[in-house]
Amino acid sequence: MSQPSPAEFIMRVLRPSRIAAALVLTYALLAPGVALAATAPPFVPQLIISDEVFRASSSLSTTDIQAFLEKQTGVLDTTLAPRHSDGTMQPVSLLIWEVSQEFSINPKVMLVMLQKEQSLITKTAPTQYALDWAFGFGCPDGVPVELRDPSYKGLGNQIWYAARALNSYAETTWKPGLERTICTNCVTASYTPDYHFVAQNLATYKLYVYTPHSHGPTPDIYGGNYLFWTTYWRFFDEGPLADPAMRPVYRFYNQKNGSHFYTVSEAERLTVIRKWSSTYTYEGPAYSVNSANPANSVELYRFYNKKSGSHFYTASAEERAIVNARWSAIYTDEGVAYRVASTSEGNTPVYRFYNNKNGSHFYTASADERDVVLAQWPNVFSFEGVAYYIGQ
Repeated sequence: MSQPSPAEFIMRVLRPSRIAAALVLTYALLAPGVALAATAPPFVPQLIISDEVFRASSSLSTTDIQAFLEKQTGVLDTTLAPRHSDGTMQPVSLLIWEVSQEFSINPKVMLVMLQKEQSLITKTAPTQYALDWAFGFGCPDGVPVELRDPSYKGLGNQIWYAARALNSYAETTWKPGLERTICTNCVTASYTPDYHFVAQNLATYKLYVYTPHSHGPTPDIYGGNYLFWTTYWRFFDEGPLADPAMRPVYRFYNQKNGSHFYTVSEAERLTVIRKWSSTYTYEGPAYSVNSANPANSVELYRFYNKKSGSHFYTASAEERAIVNARWSAIYTDEGVAYRVASTSEGNTPVYRFYNNKNGSHFYTASADERDVVLAQWPNVFSFEGVAYYIGQ
């Protein structure tokens, strides 16, 4: 029996085949340039950053991150650090971009965390200690340096472990109303949890797991997350609660029927992870769509196949009408998934394949993945060309 359509709770999109286990998609999508300095509105500790902004991993490219660092007074624009995975020396801008893609974290969040923890964005002469513990990861209050886990030490390790932690914290356990116990004076006094805090969303909750303390008589007045808030506004004009223009399209692999499911919804992503982790393997962002780009004006329609549990996407109003007229007993029209572009000029093509074995479709914006499918599975997949384009 096929799974019920997540559209009843969430959205998912068909993408069949077993290729997900063998293929990895990496997209370096350009984002608008970085603006500086905005006045922060009143701080509300229960809602510091939206889930969508927190996960906007394509908000900055490597070039954007480097340009941002060069505008600051710190030295990270010329600093090299060993990559966590292999120890090769790389620019900090590249390391931040890489972990942002690996763990689906907004690189702006990573930059703000660097300033929040050790002021490394603006510090002109950072100490080795500040570089070695750049994100404050693995640095419990009151624990001397010699007792810390040495595997966390080093700028490259700090970048990787911080991103991994921000990604994983409460990812499958958070729900509305969940309390987070924090302390209001755990820097100068022994850690004594004394405040039961309720965040309004998961991303804010994650920040309080990372920094579970405040410095004032009320939650987080002049504490670490207050500093995160004001620093974000200082660096980025749109602030951490704006609706991000660059929206990642998340990809899941269905282990039971070999299809793929894509969604642009952060809420759907979390629902699939929590409710159907035994069926769906989360593969991260497949590509991103810039909702602010006027080229993305065409509605992309999504259908749910009630027999196979897969989904079908089309940007053709005519094709949508045919499916509704001829196969309404099989396909449920789930409406508009998001908006895409119809022309090739300046836009990225998304390719479509038809699976001859199970009658589903597979979509990819990767030319490399397209070529692998054509070369390795010509008897399984029929190439149907470009399904639509995405304006970036």
